[in-house]
Amino acid sequence: NYTGNTGAVLDLAVNDTQLAAACADTNLRVYPRAATAEQLAVKEVAATATIKHPAVVRSVASSGPLFVTGSDDSLIRRWDPALGELERLSGQGGQILSLA
Repeated sequence: NYTGNTGAVLDLAVNDTQLAAACADTNLRVYPRAATAEQLAVKEVAATATIKHPAVVRSVASSGPLFVTGSDDSLIRRWDPALGELERLSGQGGQILSLA
């Protein structure tokens, strides 16, 4: 169980070491991915980073060690879980419901 979400989880993205959950509570939560038997045995996994997003996150995708989000405010954002927001891409006209 990945804990900490207080709203509906709207999308997930996975990279080699992390899982990111886009949540309707306007947070992007990043969790470690289990790799060892000991890690797989843990029943509840807490987020290693919780990024307060300025709008409801509708979609999330991984880009190497970074994550990209699409939201209700028509912006695509690129995030480093340790550093926060790196950049914003504008020009879309509505919710960003899918990313690849």
